[in-house]
Amino acid sequence: MSSGSAAKDWFFCTAASFVLFVLGVMAPAMMTMPLMLVYPFPMIFLTFARGVRVGAFSCVTVAVAVFVGFHSTALAVVCFVAWGIPGVLLGFVAGRVKGAEALLLGIACSLAGKLAAMALMWAATGVNMMAPDTAEMERAVTTAWMPMLESLSGGEAAKAKEGLSRIVDYLVTIIPSVVIIFSSAEVLLSYSLASKFFARRGNAELFRLPPFGAWSFPKNIIVALVVGFICEKIGNRYEGMGVLRQVGANLGALTWTLFAVQGLAVLYFFMGRFGFPKIARVVIIVLAPLVPVMGGILSILGIADIGIDLRKRVGRKKP
Repeated sequence: MSSGSAAKDWFFCTAASFVLFVLGVMAPAMMTMPLMLVYPFPMIFLTFARGVRVGAFSCVTVAVAVFVGFHSTALAVVCFVAWGIPGVLLGFVAGRVKGAEALLLGIACSLAGKLAAMALMWAATGVNMMAPDTAEMERAVTTAWMPMLESLSGGEAAKAKEGLSRIVDYLVTIIPSVVIIFSSAEVLLSYSLASKFFARRGNAELFRLPPFGAWSFPKNIIVALVVGFICEKIGNRYEGMGVLRQVGANLGALTWTLFAVQGLAVLYFFMGRFGFPKIARVVIIVLAPLVPVMGGILSILGIADIGIDLRKRVGRKKP
């Protein structure tokens, strides 16, 4: 392709990366997470289309722009290390590996970037994001829930505070699995988005997944759930077994998440069988996990499907 076309791709992808990052920093909390999940997309597209050198130059340009715009070295480093470099690596991987292998390598690249950014922030600030100050988090959560706590009686308020403390402790324990889940979703969405853009330009898709209604995970992830449950129970029962407890909690969080995803796939499949329009299915699938009670229901549905293949029993049909 012409150098003019290459310059146009560089400009638009660099601008898109900068705008996405700025929006993620400045947007309300509810909008930040969806934006973060597609941060690598422009770099994947540019690197795959124009090569590693062009992608790397764009990555550096975005980091410099973030530094100039926010006067913050920390933000520039996070932008460069956590999303810029992984985006370039994802584009490089997509050009050489296909299918599930590309997805796994991409997740590894994304995880490496996130962990490197956390390590740099730890060295610079002394704050370990993998093991934050639980007491500080409890104070913040208690402050946020203070209006509700003040409306309760003494005994009820104490129980509520104890419950909040347990929730904070659990959330801190499963931070590693949250990072893994986030990186997996980021790679999946960014690869899919880049692939669709390539298809629109008349190129072959760089990444293709089976229809969501056909997604299914291996049966042996139930073993991981059992192992996690045993590890967590032993860690809770005996002193000095904190690491085992954390391993168990994270295995449990990861496997329950996979079960919930498979449950969503089953729900999507059956909605297709009953004639739901695609847009309705997509909206329901996006909103369902946000309903607290649905998480457990979806996980149970996923386990049932792994065990007896609900979709096969009613006859597979492309949703």
